[in-house]
Amino acid sequence: MIANSSTRTGLTVENALYLAIFALAVFLRFNQLGAAPLTDDEARNALSVLNFLRGQPELALPASPAYFFFTYFTFFIFQPANATARLTAALFGSLIVLLPWLFRDWLGRGAALLTSALFAISSGMIAASRTVDATMLALFALGLSVALWRRYAAGGSIAWLIGAGISLGVGLASGRPFFTGLLLTGLTLLIASRTFLSDSFDWRAAWATLAAERWRFLTSLGLTVLIVSTVGLTYRSGLGALADSGLNWLTGFALTAPGRSFLTLPVFLLAYDPLILVFGLIGLGRALRRPEPAGQLFVTFLLVAALFSLFYSGRTLSDAVWLIVPLAALAAKALAEIVAARWSPEEWPLVAGLSAVLLALWGFAQIHLTRFAAQLRFNPALLNAPEGATLSSVIGLVFALIALVAAVLVTYLFAVGWSSRAAVLGATLVGAFALLAATVNAGWGLAQVRAAEPVEVWQTRPTALGVQRLVESLKSTSNFAVGQEHEIEIVVHLPPDQPGESAEAALAEAQTGALAWALRDFVRVRFVANLDALVNAPVVITSADNQDPVLGSAYVGQAFTLYRTWRPDNLLEGEQVRWLLNRTAPTESQRVVLWVRQDIQQPRTVQTP
Repeated sequence: MIANSSTRTGLTVENALYLAIFALAVFLRFNQLGAAPLTDDEARNALSVLNFLRGQPELALPASPAYFFFTYFTFFIFQPANATARLTAALFGSLIVLLPWLFRDWLGRGAALLTSALFAISSGMIAASRTVDATMLALFALGLSVALWRRYAAGGSIAWLIGAGISLGVGLASGRPFFTGLLLTGLTLLIASRTFLSDSFDWRAAWATLAAERWRFLTSLGLTVLIVSTVGLTYRSGLGALADSGLNWLTGFALTAPGRSFLTLPVFLLAYDPLILVFGLIGLGRALRRPEPAGQLFVTFLLVAALFSLFYSGRTLSDAVWLIVPLAALAAKALAEIVAARWSPEEWPLVAGLSAVLLALWGFAQIHLTRFAAQLRFNPALLNAPEGATLSSVIGLVFALIALVAAVLVTYLFAVGWSSRAAVLGATLVGAFALLAATVNAGWGLAQVRAAEPVEVWQTRPTALGVQRLVESLKSTSNFAVGQEHEIEIVVHLPPDQPGESAEAALAEAQTGALAWALRDFVRVRFVANLDALVNAPVVITSADNQDPVLGSAYVGQAFTLYRTWRPDNLLEGEQVRWLLNRTAPTESQRVVLWVRQDIQQPRTVQTP
């Protein structure tokens, strides 16, 4: 498990490929990073930093002190915005693709390079890297601490151990997601030390090495947690936020804890990361048949993560990254081993010929599937007709299925008549290409095209783009009324949207929610628990459910969509097909109304002195 790498670290072709993969990861994570509005959870974390910077009252603790630490400096240097609020996650989400380079002596050079590439294009990792969340920060800190510990245990200087302590301290300060990663890693190593790694690794020597320098390690760890959590001892609530994050993580084990359905995780992997899932499962089967420590370690981690996802009631879709990491490593090892074992220069013409035929059949199937998807988009009732789907309505699906069956038959005949090695290799390469196209398409739609759409399942209640139009209308109204874009007085009233919720609780949520973040630059915003005739502000924002609010003057209103939600559990069979092909499904909208006082809404005659 521990080896001292003697691989050259200069600018080789291999290192150049890592840099290219890193550049791809940066593009996929930073492109239009601020296009989608922040959700309520994202806004709560971002506002905790912004309010502290502005010296305003603390309305909510951040979910992650480490996110608070890095975003504090981000907001201090750059203008607070959607993109800068997500900058921490995007940065560490990009750096994660370089972690396999530190383990290439253990994974194998080819498998490590492929793992890095799979990290870069994984839909789940891209989505987590574009969310105000500490998951990618925790994952990077955990991976880096393990890599630095390996260097120290292999005979490195004490600086490697101190670096591991600092990295682990940053991870601990990231809060809830790191506790999950630490638990999964600890259980995996515990199982490994009692089974397949009991003889291949000297656990007592490793523990003795750490014990000899434990005070330096613990000092670097403790100081890092203290400095990061409190932003250099300036944020007194940081340690309380860390304790609160740990308590929330523990609460997630309760059966009544709110969280996503367990089925959401496998459905997400199948729909958004099919390349990693399919070849990851192939790699899992290969690893179980051979006594190879790296593969068996990833299998153990995967099984532990799957069991955690099953029994942890407070699960979120961000937890999918703990499944994606071992699946990506297993998929990379499977691809690298299949290609290495079956590649032969003498048979490359056979591989090329079979690949060309299979690609043609795949393209034929894709064309007809795309046509059927377009037909279904313009005729949603196609599969829900009373008499059922007719042959003419699903002819595209029939042709696509025929092409796939033909591809399987051609591969079998090729293996029997020419070369089974070339058949397996050609089918593997074309299958990987087809799944890669599906993964990239799904990830691009999730992160770019439909980032604010609830049908992408990443967010249960994403903030709609209508909030941006609301802000633009407010700017125009403020500029007309007072001559400045952010100086107009605004009163906001959002009543409880949950049964039994008090007006005070609704007020607290509104002050830290997506609308509060959208109005962050307006200097005269006031959130109220109730509306009455004493409210006479130039602008009032309230829920669309309140069709005729009691106000002190005459107002005109315009509705804007604030949230959009959908209920995947209620989808009919035809709607499930529509979602799978087009990411379209019935959604529900929650709107707010922008009420503008009539005396500033209408142009006024300028009085001459």
